[in-house]
Amino acid sequence: MARRLEIRGVFGVPFPGQIFVGYRKTSSDPILLINVFENGKEMTRSDADEQAVEYGVLVNDSVFQPAPPQEIVIRMLRNLIGLEIDQKKNPLGALSYLNLLLEIDPNETEARFQRALVQAKAEDFKGAKRDLDWLIEKRPPGLDYPRLLQFREALP
Repeated sequence: MARRLEIRGVFGVPFPGQIFVGYRKTSSDPILLINVFENGKEMTRSDADEQAVEYGVLVNDSVFQPAPPQEIVIRMLRNLIGLEIDQKKNPLGALSYLNLLLEIDPNETEARFQRALVQAKAEDFKGAKRDLDWLIEKRPPGLDYPRLLQFREALP
């Protein structure tokens, strides 16, 4: 929105666990962070460092660099997926977000596996099998392939 309004120095900051709005009048000025999820609370870099420690995360300067728009959208979608699945306990509500995320980044392994689970729950076994087959063929790291094959074979 700031870009469309031609407001310079405003950017998304991909902070662990959330996205802040960052502002710098010039590149040499200290960064001002705005937490849009806490009513626009203003934070300094040192406030953000303290919050990161509370989350058990160590941050470095790269965290405070502007995020590309695609990264911001992907993180927003992941947050919406988590909200539907974890907080609302409504996995089917996450399906449209999972579809959009995979349109943006087809190699998003976690989203593809989540979508397979949601599709199986919705009895869209063809869709679930398609995603499981993709995972089995591409073999991204971090998955338990024997269990993945077992799950695939158990679908009707």
